[in-house]
Amino acid sequence: MSQVLVIKGEFFEGSDFKLLARVVSHNRAVLTTGDCSASSTTATVNIYDLSGATPQTAIFTSTSLTSADLIQNTLLTSSSGWSQDSIGANFLLVISTQTIGSQFTGKGVVWPSGHPVGGHRYRIEVLIPTTNYGIVPIVAELTCRAVYSS
Repeated sequence: MSQVLVIKGEFFEGSDFKLLARVVSHNRAVLTTGDCSASSTTATVNIYDLSGATPQTAIFTSTSLTSADLIQNTLLTSSSGWSQDSIGANFLLVISTQTIGSQFTGKGVVWPSGHPVGGHRYRIEVLIPTTNYGIVPIVAELTCRAVYSS
C-alpha cells in the first residue's frame, strides 16, 4: 500500500511560495515525466479555502498546466528550496499573488482575487494523470499567516 501524506505548511499573506514534493508510485519508484500520461497531459490544480463559507468548493481550478512540466526528472535539492532530506523533490508548483516569473513558466498558478487571506487555511490538490498508476494526487494544507505591517 502507498503511503498517503498531506503536506503541511505555512506561508505569509501576500507572499509567493513553492510547493515541493517527492511523488512516488505504489512501488515507491520516483515518478518521472515518462510516467505522465500521453493521452491526458494536463494536471488539475484545485485550491480550497478551508476557512471560507464553502470549504469543499474550490475557489480556483486550473487545467492549464502540463503534468510533465510539474514533474521533474532531475531531483530538486536544497538549492531549489528542498529541505526534507538529501534525496530531493520531483514535483514543483509555484503559487503567486501576482504573476508567475519566467523561470517558472508552466509550473505555477496565480491566486484568485481576494486570496490568500491571513488566518485562513488552504488546501491545494494537484491531480497528475499517469500512464500506469491512474491519477496521482499531491495534497497540501497550508495556513496563511497574517502580516500586520503595511
